[in-house]
Amino acid sequence: MPTYTFKCKKCAHVLEEIYSMSKAPKTIKCPECGKRMKRMIGAGATLIFKGSWPGKDLKINQNLAKKILNNAPPDQLGE
Repeated sequence: MPTYTFKCKKCAHVLEEIYSMSKAPKTIKCPECGKRMKRMIGAGATLIFKGSWPGKDLKINQNLAKKILNNAPPDQLGE
């Protein structure tokens, strides 16, 4: 569900709320002063992966974790 940002017209209080897209109100009451808050236009969120796909290196990381847990000497920890 998306996060919506609201800003009070009177006291400028900013609030973030989570609503489903079909039930997001355009205005809500300010918890600080009780006046109307207007929904602001946000940039949205994007998930960005840098490097390889996360699952690709999983096996390498699991093997390294096993070596560390088994108290392997540092010179044997190489991938």
